[in-house]
Amino acid sequence: MNGKMDMVVFNVQSANCIWISTPNNKNFIFDIGTGTTDSGYEFNPLIYIYNQGVRTIHALVLTHPHSDHVVGIDKLGLFTIGTLYCARNISRDDILNGNIYGAASWVDRYLNLESGYRTPFTWNESPFNPGNNGGIRVQTFSQNTTAISNLNNRSVVSVVEYLGFKVLLPGDAEPAAFRVLMGDSLFLEALAGVNVMVVPHHG
Repeated sequence: MNGKMDMVVFNVQSANCIWISTPNNKNFIFDIGTGTTDSGYEFNPLIYIYNQGVRTIHALVLTHPHSDHVVGIDKLGLFTIGTLYCARNISRDDILNGNIYGAASWVDRYLNLESGYRTPFTWNESPFNPGNNGGIRVQTFSQNTTAISNLNNRSVVSVVEYLGFKVLLPGDAEPAAFRVLMGDSLFLEALAGVNVMVVPHHG
């Protein structure tokens, strides 16, 4: 173990993709959006991560099914994926209606992926167990009471903590989602003392 947590927040414009490498070389990916370079070429962070020698994503968190957070899905086949955490029970029609563009190109892949990761695992097996990832604690929170017409508010919100340093990864959660989550004492406890928030492009 190298004793540190490495975190890369990729510049994918209004999209989102974050890679965390743990002290014992476990890999967490939060969203899989792509971007465009200054010269006009598409940049896919998953290809970059693969080229760094990574072959296993131990935990993949897809915050919500908007194109700018999942459009890189066609490159997931490069990896073995340990587990998936995502917003559940959102229908194909709701996903299509909630996207302005591009969903038809990935929605079925997304739903097939989501349906393939429903087998529960024990805490001893979980990549969210700090004992399995070099001491990093990852907590995820979600709610399903806000209107499905705004998929941003169905975002999975994560808090990553290592050695007392906390990072908040909110997906694209907007105030309505946070108002619900703030009623959860476990979320309030996780939120206390957050050092860095990766701000969603909705502000």
